[in-house]
Amino acid sequence: MRDKRSYLLTFLFWLAIDSSLAAEPVQIVTEESYPLSYVQTINGEDQITGIATQLIRELMIEAGVEYKLILLPWARALRKSQTHRNVLIYSIARTRAREQEFKWVGEIVKLDYWLYGLNTNSSIGKNLSPQALRSLKVGVVRDDIFHGYLESLGFKNLVILNSGAQHLPLLDRGRVDLFPSNAVGLQPFCTNLDFDCDRLIPVKRLPEISTSLYLAFNLATDDETFRRVVTAYKTIRESGRFAEVMGQLNQQVR
Repeated sequence: MRDKRSYLLTFLFWLAIDSSLAAEPVQIVTEESYPLSYVQTINGEDQITGIATQLIRELMIEAGVEYKLILLPWARALRKSQTHRNVLIYSIARTRAREQEFKWVGEIVKLDYWLYGLNTNSSIGKNLSPQALRSLKVGVVRDDIFHGYLESLGFKNLVILNSGAQHLPLLDRGRVDLFPSNAVGLQPFCTNLDFDCDRLIPVKRLPEISTSLYLAFNLATDDETFRRVVTAYKTIRESGRFAEVMGQLNQQVR
């Protein structure tokens, strides 16, 4: 009898532990990446906002999952999502190397990437040789997809940054010659930093890196939380709400 009670108490103990883990609020990490995710002062308080952030908030409400939003430099956000359970990261490129490292929820946006530079920079003319291109100073955010990609192509003068918001000020001061971006996000990015986008020219397309950005969970995230968020994602897409929210990107480009 005592053995049965002991077994029952042990079972209830581990059931309680498992339930508490399942109820653990999801930590959602992202970086400063206007207009998808950024900090804005609203009613005197700094809040994480942006088009992708709006989608994330609606998604978590639909899923009925508690969450906490955290904005970090990209390298720290990526590391946290790789090493801590119940962490969701956005907006992350779904590369071959990352495929088995995450539980993938769904796509946010498709992007076509280029290296951009100032139209007054005489070193980035039309007949730029591959060798000359690789010798230019290119700004990249530490540990983001462009960092490793451009290193693999032999770019030697990478300027490592903590945030993409540093690109345009450094470009203006001549600290970098080029930086990676996409047509969808470039205009609102310039507007946010009070920069004239007409001063920029596309120099080199990056076809291998042109990709989609996703939402993804740490691999150790409990299956029930993952299932609820995936179901909510499908519901929002099928209802047309996903297109309404992410369609704001196209409106900002016009």
